[in-house]
Amino acid sequence: GTVMSRLHRGRRQLRGMLEDYARDRGLVPAGAGESNEAKGSGS
Repeated sequence: GTVMSRLHRGRRQLRGMLEDYARDRGLVPAGAGESNEAKGSGS
């Protein structure tokens, strides 16, 4: 349980950093992460 939760938290943190970086570089339009997140959990 501990390892999985730690992995999950680390992955979320890394994803957030990557999204911020991509947004800075103009690779991703603002708000793309939220919409993708919603679609992913749906399917």
